[in-house]
Amino acid sequence: MLFLDDVTIGSGSLAYSPLDQSSDISSGRVLNASNLVSTGSIGGNPYLYEVGMILAEYGALGGSDREAARNIAINIFDFLGGSDGSLIPASFSLGDENNDKLIGAALLGSERNDLIDPPSDGKGDEGVLDSAAKKKQADGLYKIYRDNVYGVVGADVTVGSSSSDTEVDVSDILTKATRFESDPTDDADGMSNDKKILAFAAAKDLHLKGNVTFANDNDSEDHALILGAGDHVEIESGAKIRYEGSNLGVGSYSSLTLNEVDIDVGGNLAIGSLNDLEIHDSTFSVGRYSDRDNVYLYAENLMKVDGLNFEDRPDADNNRFLAGRAREIYMEAITIDLQKAHFPAESKVMLRSRDGNPNFYGGTGSYSSPFAPGAVNFYQDSNSYGGKAITPAAFTTSPNANPNRQRQFTGYDSIGSDFTTSTGAPGIRIRKFPE
Repeated sequence: MLFLDDVTIGSGSLAYSPLDQSSDISSGRVLNASNLVSTGSIGGNPYLYEVGMILAEYGALGGSDREAARNIAINIFDFLGGSDGSLIPASFSLGDENNDKLIGAALLGSERNDLIDPPSDGKGDEGVLDSAAKKKQADGLYKIYRDNVYGVVGADVTVGSSSSDTEVDVSDILTKATRFESDPTDDADGMSNDKKILAFAAAKDLHLKGNVTFANDNDSEDHALILGAGDHVEIESGAKIRYEGSNLGVGSYSSLTLNEVDIDVGGNLAIGSLNDLEIHDSTFSVGRYSDRDNVYLYAENLMKVDGLNFEDRPDADNNRFLAGRAREIYMEAITIDLQKAHFPAESKVMLRSRDGNPNFYGGTGSYSSPFAPGAVNFYQDSNSYGGKAITPAAFTTSPNANPNRQRQFTGYDSIGSDFTTSTGAPGIRIRKFPE
């Protein structure tokens, strides 16, 4: 029923109360993953697989593409142990394997899933050791335990109101972590870390209406707030979204459009779509309560930017060096089209497309997209880095042609003092997808 009922979230504090029995599950309630398993609602339930597949088959999950919804359901249930459903893992991590499934974009239907290199990668034992080392590093950063995963689930989930500002306080759920694993393969004193995730998860569409603030007393970078949908994430034009905690993630299965949206985050920001991502006249700000932080933008197909600024907004009491300024900006899509994208000075910008070639388009007329499929396309001289226009002269003329620099990956790097960081590294790098 959680996937069939619509949920509306207004101003107020979110609180979690453990479930005593499966009948306690109700629409709009904050649920805990381990608590759901322990009550018998999910773990070992012989009917879970069949009911889940029926929901996907008859339109309760995702959008109008029933085949896509069915594939998502099959992948997720396979990961959770198939029709048995008794193998729900106690922890999750990037690149973590369970039932031969990788946690990554491919789990939801993406054709790209290069978070962790294949174990051998043609290098034999050396490749296996290299992959194991990378996985251990990923576990140290991203491992999350089922006990610390919370969610508000519904069919259509609406947060906020078009007629008034909304403040949703998540302080009681995304509390400060007190335990961190020094060695991800051996939990210190037998105790797992308590880094937390809270997700507003819509089986169909997630709607953010008006100006929405997610309040949190904890601004340490030990947690994440997720806004996700099996179909669309719809953010009202002109809205302001603010998260006073640290990390914010926004993800949709279908195309995602941000039109005159202002997003302000205490830590890092990640936005992704398994279709197209369009950004028009919007502004992002990260790292308000920490030091410089990162912005990650992902689209499975086309990323179209027509007006994007990265503003510095440090908290008045934050004296850290360059606080509130974007440190790294990562964009990935098969094709990236950029107009009026203004990257801040000193930031490290990575633009990754299928072919990894920069293209520049001049002339007059309206901005139409896409341009060259598979490339990173700059429209006229409308884009800038540190206030300087990004032109063809800003890049090497051929891959890896930047003088006096050795790089592991071939690609195009920015050159000239106007397009480098304070360390002399290229401020903008263009790369193709890994082979």
